[in-house]
Amino acid sequence: MSSTAVSGSSVCCEELAEFLELLKEMRTIDDRIVHELNAVVPIASFAEKIDANQTCKQLYESLMEAYTTKD
Repeated sequence: MSSTAVSGSSVCCEELAEFLELLKEMRTIDDRIVHELNAVVPIASFAEKIDANQTCKQLYESLMEAYTTKD
C-alpha cells in the first residue's frame, strides 16, 4: 500500500483513486442536470404538445432514485 503526504497527513493512493472513481460515477446525474432540464422542460412552441408537469415529475423521480442509490 503506497501512501503520500498531503498537507501533513498520510493518504493511501489506491483508496484515493477508488474513492475518486466512485465519486465520478455518483456525480453523473448531478453533472448533467442542466442538460436534463433543458431536454425535458418544453419551450413555448412545444408547450402544447408536451405535458410539462409530467415530464418534470419523471425527472424528479429519476433524480430521487439516483440520489437514493447514492447512499
